Amino acid sequence: MELEEGCDIAAEIVTNQIANHEGGSKVGEEVDEKFQCVVEKLKVEIETKEVFVKKCKTLEDKLKEECNAKKEMEKKYKSLVEKLRERTECPVCLEVPETGPVSSCPNGHLVCSKCVGFACPTCRSKMFDGKSLLALTVLESIEHKCRNKGCEQEFPLTEFPAHKKACDYRLTSCPATRCDQKIAICGMIGHILKDCKYSYARKEGTIIDVDGMTNPYSQVFQTTNPKSDENWDIDTFLWSGRYFFVIMMNTGQNWSFHVEMHATEEECSEYGFQLILHRSNDPEAKGKYVFKLFGKPCPMEEAKESKKLTGLMISNQIMDKQILLKDVKADKLNFRMSIL
Repeated sequence: MELEEGCDIAAEIVTNQIANHEGGSKVGEEVDEKFQCVVEKLKVEIETKEVFVKKCKTLEDKLKEECNAKKEMEKKYKSLVEKLRERTECPVCLEVPETGPVSSCPNGHLVCSKCVGFACPTCRSKMFDGKSLLALTVLESIEHKCRNKGCEQEFPLTEFPAHKKACDYRLTSCPATRCDQKIAICGMIGHILKDCKYSYARKEGTIIDVDGMTNPYSQVFQTTNPKSDENWDIDTFLWSGRYFFVIMMNTGQNWSFHVEMHATEEECSEYGFQLILHRSNDPEAKGKYVFKLFGKPCPMEEAKESKKLTGLMISNQIMDKQILLKDVKADKLNFRMSIL
């Protein structure tokens, strides 16, 4: 409205100036007519803009109302789901069952299939063969919270098993043979680099980056007693943004070498490796005594005892006769291992 008043005042001033100018009455009339036309157009545009702003404000108010209504519905839904979880939670293990059947006592109290016993843990009445179909329907309909510490995600029951296999917070054993700690998989690299006592990466302060290498990465290792039980520290490699671990151990009868990967079993199946065991004076592994293993890495979740059986197994006798070489100065036996 201020712009309209300004236009009216400007029009009046210009009209008066032109009217008072000598010999300019005709020109003044033409200019005044054009000016009035511009002013009218401006007024129309201003009115159109005001209508548009009012419509936008109305739409904005409606959207706010819908958002508030949606938030209220979500709040009620979450409250309902929490109540259903509380009602279906097992009073023994304090967990919401993920599978049926759900046992029910004569008074309607629920117990999961893992914890059901002779008597109801809530009212102590005798448990018969009663099963709650309603509880099973509830379990199949609500979203289930991930039980891994640090994970706040919720999933329908049909998607829950897949999430548990790939959850970043799932606990798994440290791949180092002598380390018995269980770490969330998302914190495993930090543990190996900073905390694990049996990690070369922690002792050396770095992880071996083999990305872009076309030739095998070769290292020389030493042992003082090849016939004793000896578990080596874990070797960690970085390739194409993924982490791999080489685990070596000596059981007293056999030597074992295998590779693990910081990934799920499905992801591990997409990768392969070549592990070569050879003499320390044969860096290119072109000599007579060379042992090679081609395979896919194991996921860390696999049991340690079973993982070592998936790798390269060599008896002490063969290691003594064909691979180990004596370092006279260090009074130790050497061997070389390469990986690609």
